[in-house]
Amino acid sequence: MKKERIKEMEILQAIRNTGFGSTEKVKAVVLETDGSLSVISSETGNALENVNSES
Repeated sequence: MKKERIKEMEILQAIRNTGFGSTEKVKAVVLETDGSLSVISSETGNALENVNSES
């Protein structure tokens, strides 16, 4: 988060905008190439296939 200059409140806002009231059902928040944040539900499996977990 520090490297990309993203604040925790921005991540929480993205989670709320997706409709989640808490982080319990969120598997990941992905910084997309266009600068947007995508929220991946823990119920979704295939959406993370091409995400590199190394930073």
